[in-house]
Amino acid sequence: WAERRTSIGAAISGAMVTFLLAMAFSAAGVLPSSTTHPVFKMVWTHLVPLAIVQMMLSLDKKTITTSLQNAGGMLTAFAVASCGTVLGTLAACTLVRGVPEAWKLAASYASTYVGGTINMMATMDAVGLREPAIIAAVFSSDMV
Repeated sequence: WAERRTSIGAAISGAMVTFLLAMAFSAAGVLPSSTTHPVFKMVWTHLVPLAIVQMMLSLDKKTITTSLQNAGGMLTAFAVASCGTVLGTLAACTLVRGVPEAWKLAASYASTYVGGTINMMATMDAVGLREPAIIAAVFSSDMV
């Protein structure tokens, strides 16, 4: 919607408009800014899983088969790139052994490079990376 109807959306994308509006509403106190807020917990425990299930249920066998046939080379490239990302992450973690809990950040960044921001957020939750300042920094660097 923002990409088609606003000049800002056309210039920076609808996703960035949404991100900037959420930041502004959070800074103004309209949206909660704490990740321990009940709204955040409800979204992550109920709405995100429901959205994933709804997305998966909307697919049919013909669509999946056609997509896989058309994307053969792309899937191979994605698999190679994903393996390279994981190997690079393991190498980087080996180099920074002295940094406490660097593996959590490395896992979060690797997951965003392989599967996008939603993967990064799920990985941060799974590895226990829940400090709001770190989440904000990682999320911001992922958006740039």
